[in-house]
Amino acid sequence: MGMMEYVEEWVIDMRVRELSEGSIAVNRTLIQYYLNYSNAQTPQDITTSSIKAFMLDKKEKGCKPQYINNLLKTIKVFCNWLVEEEYALLIYITYTYMYTLLRWTIQF
Repeated sequence: MGMMEYVEEWVIDMRVRELSEGSIAVNRTLIQYYLNYSNAQTPQDITTSSIKAFMLDKKEKGCKPQYINNLLKTIKVFCNWLVEEEYALLIYITYTYMYTLLRWTIQF
């Protein structure tokens, strides 16, 4: 299964949970930005280093901290969903550390 197929399953899950279509569209777009940047083909391709590189790239391009945090939150939610659905086992642990680190870094 390719990553875009996981994204579409995630979209279905968000609809089941009755998120607004606007929120679903934003989440889909933001996670696709990351997946296109990282070239992740499987959940195991989502790594701390690829998330760091993505966040740094956005920061260097002048994106505002709030936007970067929104990207990071979306990646976190998607990774948590992958773990909950048992598509991945280690992403959550890696991401939790990464989120704390980047959140601290971005605020300064």
